[in-house]
Amino acid sequence: MSLSKAPESANTDFKAITARGLKVAICTLIAEIGTIESEFNGKKKDLKKVYFEFQLANGEKVGKLFTYSFHEQSGLTKALTAWVSSKDFNKDLTVYLNSLVILNLVENEHKEKMYVNIDSFICFEGSEMKQPTFEDVKAYIFDYDDENTHDNLKHVPQYIFSKMENTKEYEAFSQNNIKGAEVNH
Repeated sequence: MSLSKAPESANTDFKAITARGLKVAICTLIAEIGTIESEFNGKKKDLKKVYFEFQLANGEKVGKLFTYSFHEQSGLTKALTAWVSSKDFNKDLTVYLNSLVILNLVENEHKEKMYVNIDSFICFEGSEMKQPTFEDVKAYIFDYDDENTHDNLKHVPQYIFSKMENTKEYEAFSQNNIKGAEVNH
C-alpha cells in the first residue's frame, strides 16, 4: 500500500503526556502499520492501519492510530475533514507531514491508569490560536512501498512498532531485508 494513494474507523493509542485541552501541534510522523486484526461492529476483521504522531510546542508527542480507510464514516476521514476544514481533503497522506493542526487532548482511563489521548482534530488555518514556535522539528514517513522511507522505521515508537511486527506487511518487509532498514527497538 502506498501512503500517497487511496487505500483499499479510528482507534486511539494511549500515551501518557501532561498536556490537555486544545493544543496546536505539528505532524511529525506518518507510518504505515500494516494489517491488524481488529474488532468492528462486533466482528473480527483484518484492517489496514496508519499512525499519525504530533509534536506539541512543549516537545511532548502524542499519536493516533487509524484504520486506513476513506469511507465517509471512517475515523481517518473525519479527522482529515476536520484538520483541513473541508470534505475535499487530500487523500495523499504525505501532504499532512509538517502541517499544523489543533488537537483536542482529553483524559481517558485505560486499565486503571489515566492517559491523555487525541479526541478530535480542528483546522488551524484561520483559527485565532497563536502559532507556537516549534524548535528542531524533524518529520518522517514510513511506507512499505517506498524504499526511500525505510530508514524512518527507527522513528516509529516502540508501542506502535510492536503492532507492526505482527503484520504480514512487516513480515514481508523484514524477509526482503530491504537495504538501509534499521530498527532501533
